[in-house]
Amino acid sequence: MLALGGYVASGRMGLEMFPRSESDYAYGSATLPYGTAEARLKSIEAHLVETAQAVIRDHGGGELAKGVLSNVSDNTVTVRIFLTAADRRPIPTSKVVDLWRQRAGAMAGLETIRFESNMGGPGSGKNLTVMLSHSDTNTLDAAGEALAEQLAQFPIVHDIDDGSARGKRQFDIQLRPLGERMGLTSQSVARQVRYSFQGAEALHQQRGRNEVTVRVSLPEGERTTEATLENLILQAPRGRSFCGMR
Repeated sequence: MLALGGYVASGRMGLEMFPRSESDYAYGSATLPYGTAEARLKSIEAHLVETAQAVIRDHGGGELAKGVLSNVSDNTVTVRIFLTAADRRPIPTSKVVDLWRQRAGAMAGLETIRFESNMGGPGSGKNLTVMLSHSDTNTLDAAGEALAEQLAQFPIVHDIDDGSARGKRQFDIQLRPLGERMGLTSQSVARQVRYSFQGAEALHQQRGRNEVTVRVSLPEGERTTEATLENLILQAPRGRSFCGMR
């Protein structure tokens, strides 16, 4: 052990770091609140794609990039710029991302937005992460927002996420005494609401190697509005009585 320690202390042990290799694509993603209209998601997607194409057009065109791929999934928009080989592209990936971020600018209504030049590789992800803890969620959200505002004052800090993203909205349905007298239960109400929006299985059969399931539900246009839930008619098990959700 003494010999080993002395050899290390002598400075004769060389250290060679692996060379940093750039990613061959630039990545951008935007997260919107749950329930955002599809048209809004598509407009964000179009904006990110247009600004990406503008960066490509102004900095080499085909010498810089081979194409742009975009995708919308749930409430998240992702866009990738596929770049040419590192020895061919006129500017590095990190510069592409900086220019893209500047072109995109600030977009209202987003929960988070980030641009990355090393997505998925070693050392990828946030350069700085701060974890806050508090028993009260309102206090925690306020602290996260205040910290994000302070960090935004530094020009080298970007793509800040205050961590206060809201989840999906939830509707709590409470059965009234009148509904109980009509024979409704919490389970029967939940089942009718689920069938109305998610569909009730009407047919399930084997077709060759595939299983086919047919569900019956409300029309798509009615399933996407809150008014449908408020005006939904429930069937009571006793007689031909009906009662509404309101």
